[in-house]
Amino acid sequence: MKAVDTNILVYAFHADFEQHPTALKILKELIGQGEAWGIPSPCIHEFLSKVTRKSYLSNPARMTDAVSFIEVLFERYGAFILDESVRHFQSLAEILLQSGVTGAKVHDARIAAICRDHGIRELLTADRDFSYFPWLNSRNPLIG
Repeated sequence: MKAVDTNILVYAFHADFEQHPTALKILKELIGQGEAWGIPSPCIHEFLSKVTRKSYLSNPARMTDAVSFIEVLFERYGAFILDESVRHFQSLAEILLQSGVTGAKVHDARIAAICRDHGIRELLTADRDFSYFPWLNSRNPLIG
């Protein structure tokens, strides 16, 4: 199973980004593969926050449009919500102690723990911070 990080969703949703055509193509290819895929719940929250924030975008989305985008991914295109498991804190603690990450990178460790607990084999992301978790195959599909 694959997972999609916030930045890929933001770029696929909002046409103001130069990465928009590529991210949208990547999302459509993922959907077309027929393989199980999901979005970690923190990425959903972060997506909704970013695309509706005036300080982030000159033309922020309405919340109804942002929510609708995510709903369509789940209802029509087979995405799963990847949420914290019953052993989430245990996984998170192990990852934090093994990787040594602190501060703002704890957010990425949370996503990594969710991915590990759900057996994610690849995280599509433009964020290099996931390199702190070498067991998680993270790939930036926007380059090369």
